[in-house]
Amino acid sequence: MGEQVLTEPEPEHVAMAIGQGLLVQAPYSGAFVSVADLVGHGTILDVRRVATVCSR
Repeated sequence: MGEQVLTEPEPEHVAMAIGQGLLVQAPYSGAFVSVADLVGHGTILDVRRVATVCSR
């Protein structure tokens, strides 16, 4: 599970936090997915935890 992180100056950019100050992201449409440092991505506007509830 990871958290969605929305940052300035482009709040439409969403990355997934994976812990230890790292993000999984594709910086633009068509880019390769990469792991990047959270530092340098601007001010964090919002963090959302996405969870799925499974019923058995």
